[in-house]
Amino acid sequence: MSNENFSLAGYQPEQYADDTERYPLIYWLNSTKLGGVVGAWHTSSFATMPEGWEQVERFDNEETAFETRHLTFVPLRQRMQWYLSLDDGSTKAIPHYMDAVAAKTYLAKHGETRQYAGVRSTTQVLAMVKGIAEPVVIQAKGLVAMKLFKRPTKRSGGGEVYLWINACTSLANQTKKGADPIPHFAFWATLVTPLTAKGKPVTTEVSQGAVVVYPQLHNEPSKVTREELVRQFIGRDLLQLAHAMYLDGEAWANEPARDDFAFGADAQPVAPPAPSNVAQPLEDDDATPMPF
Repeated sequence: MSNENFSLAGYQPEQYADDTERYPLIYWLNSTKLGGVVGAWHTSSFATMPEGWEQVERFDNEETAFETRHLTFVPLRQRMQWYLSLDDGSTKAIPHYMDAVAAKTYLAKHGETRQYAGVRSTTQVLAMVKGIAEPVVIQAKGLVAMKLFKRPTKRSGGGEVYLWINACTSLANQTKKGADPIPHFAFWATLVTPLTAKGKPVTTEVSQGAVVVYPQLHNEPSKVTREELVRQFIGRDLLQLAHAMYLDGEAWANEPARDDFAFGADAQPVAPPAPSNVAQPLEDDDATPMPF
């Protein structure tokens, strides 16, 4: 796989989540039942947060929580989990090869009589967040996740974060210094909450009156210049740290999909192929601050 079509999933075709969280979690909070539209990145995983995060009290079960509408991060790896919403109100995790049609056939084959009411997904991105020294999992669901983190295909450049990262690495590798390619975790990406003139999150109606706040990519992939690369380059010290986080996240990224039905051997997810190309750290023999 070439650098021009880099996969945030570590060159794997799919990655899947389970219930085990080894990293602090920051997730997109679209709305709450009592408070309505929120449109912010939310976390209760930290005692203190860097500048730009506001302390909030939204949920009774959170002693300390923070939110921001301006998230700057370096994506390292990615994984996804699919879920069935059943007509009895329950939600069940399913393997990666399931879509709505396959799920119906699968359930019928094993005598499961409950009907599904829909299929949704959750995407998690292992990332280095600006101002936080440890690796963090950024989580989004459904349409928000697809808009930001949809994987590139032959027909599509993928979600907005992919478009930005691939635009940066493509340009940087045209003028790179040395034999090593510029890795995908060399540049910051920033997601912001679009606001109205009155400072309220901009909403989009999606179905049956439901609304979504889509985070917007602050960067413009179509207008990447060398000057912009220099501004967004994370620096050599952080680049080495990002590479260490990337290597540390390999096991996390390759955990198998959950399957809450687990009817038998055919319920096991297909193992992803071994990486065909693995990002390498840049050599430090070049004394210039920019490796491109």
